[in-house]
Amino acid sequence: MVDAAPSLPVGAPRPADTAAAPPAVAPSVPATDVVEPPPQGAAAAATCSPAAGGGGVPAVVSDHPAAAPVSSGGGSAAEGGPAAAAVVGQLGGPPTGLALTTPPPLMTSVPAAASRMQPAARAAVATAAAATPSLLAAGTAPPAGAVPPPGAVLPTAVSVVPSTAAATPSATPPPVVAPAPSGGVPRPLPPPARRPFTPWPFGRYVTAPMVDASELPFRLLNRRHGVSLAYTPMFHAALFASSPRYRAEHWTTTSADRPLAVQFCANDPATFVAAARHVDNGEVDFIDLNLGCPQGIARKGHYGAFLQDEWPTVAALISTAARELKTPVSAKIRIFSDVAKTVAYARMIEDAGASVLAVHGRTREQKGRTAGPADWEVIRAVKAALTIPVLANGNVRHRGDADACIATTGADGVLSAVWLLENPALFEAPDADAAALADRMALAEEYLTLVEAYPVPMRCVRAHLFKLMRSRLNTCMEENGSLGKARTLEEFWGVLRVLREKCDVGEQFEVRQVRLRREAAEAESASVTKPPLEVVTQSQESGQPPQGATAPPGAVPLAEDRTNTSAHPVPGQKRPREVPATAASLVLDG
Repeated sequence: MVDAAPSLPVGAPRPADTAAAPPAVAPSVPATDVVEPPPQGAAAAATCSPAAGGGGVPAVVSDHPAAAPVSSGGGSAAEGGPAAAAVVGQLGGPPTGLALTTPPPLMTSVPAAASRMQPAARAAVATAAAATPSLLAAGTAPPAGAVPPPGAVLPTAVSVVPSTAAATPSATPPPVVAPAPSGGVPRPLPPPARRPFTPWPFGRYVTAPMVDASELPFRLLNRRHGVSLAYTPMFHAALFASSPRYRAEHWTTTSADRPLAVQFCANDPATFVAAARHVDNGEVDFIDLNLGCPQGIARKGHYGAFLQDEWPTVAALISTAARELKTPVSAKIRIFSDVAKTVAYARMIEDAGASVLAVHGRTREQKGRTAGPADWEVIRAVKAALTIPVLANGNVRHRGDADACIATTGADGVLSAVWLLENPALFEAPDADAAALADRMALAEEYLTLVEAYPVPMRCVRAHLFKLMRSRLNTCMEENGSLGKARTLEEFWGVLRVLREKCDVGEQFEVRQVRLRREAAEAESASVTKPPLEVVTQSQESGQPPQGATAPPGAVPLAEDRTNTSAHPVPGQKRPREVPATAASLVLDG
């Protein structure tokens, strides 16, 4: 009888992991449950190299009774074959702290499982392995406890049983193997909880999740102007799970608000599932895990992009939610500086049970307006490696950018965040010129009308109006204070009326800004191409230079003439033409 090891939280270090164990070799077909991060140093060469047949990550297996039997690729316990699954079933219960309807899987690396076996059990496994090849060659089922050699294909799936009982053939058929990606090896399909979206049903243009910004009125405004799928703001899973007041303030939706994804930040599987159960009722199309937030608050809270170095934790979050929830689970990530590591990370998330993956093409360190462009080539590599839908994020200022991103990456859809805040109609604009002409005043008034129907906290309203009215507020600086002090919808409407009276009289503000910008550019171009002015003297009688006159030495050119520019011009003298602002001085939305 093998002694059961004590249960430990997913991802926690186990003392036995450091004991002597057979060398870990990644199977040619990754497991359907979860994979751990790529090994480092010498172990990486042994487990992740193409020569070893590794896919960049070592396999792990599950003792969950509902998990699909392991039947893809044989191998010893060190290689992650079926016998290893039988052994892992003896290693203890689910991670501590999980209060779930069904116990989640215990994620344990295969080498660590073998190292914790008692000597007698290890000897039994070795003896069974020696007797297996001839039976497999004859096409018969292996005897109880037999371990097929690497590469062997089991005729039937073998159930996970206690160590004192014999392994008997199971009536459950082996999992279907998904077609291999181009140039890759076949991989088992995901756990039963995953709902593959094939083909992608939710359209091309997506509102990204934004804290206190992608709330219901703004989502509905986006949908009126070209968006098909929208994410909620990021919700804090612990607060959402425990506070009815928090849910009432932040979580609102309506029948017109579909398709919809709800996003949570979490670092504990039980908390993530507890929060998600409040929306696991058919109101949303998938439930998203935030793995991409790069802000300081995410570092302090230990979530978002600051989990991307803790692959066992990420795998546990995704796999537990995929098994426990009725709604499909997705994730949104940022890339690593290394393309191969990004692809391995994405495949791990897919294998853990994610149904959709959104990829922001910037690293965790790239944030803010000075972060530089997103890397669409990395997103393309991720899309080529996965079988689930992939959404791209980054560098999308108008519909032309979105279409170019899809053409480059092959992504199923494109998310926009910052630029969508400044122009909620950006997906209706085919190019930058059209985006610059979008009437932000009309969009702001439309947004306030939606807020009247679907109330949200006034801080959300204020933030949206500051974004939408940015160029007008740059022109009417005194109204910045008025907007900042507004506390009610009536006060917000009052600020918009003042801005319209000051900035949109006779001509839409954006149209005038574009016109002035064009005129300034033309004037600048003319000053560069125009030949030098002929230097002449003014006629004393008419104030104009005599025809054909040439300038004597020391004459003042007309361009620098001492023209009276005071408020009281002399009789007959024209006021100087008002020069519009230069192109560099104009700040346009979008």
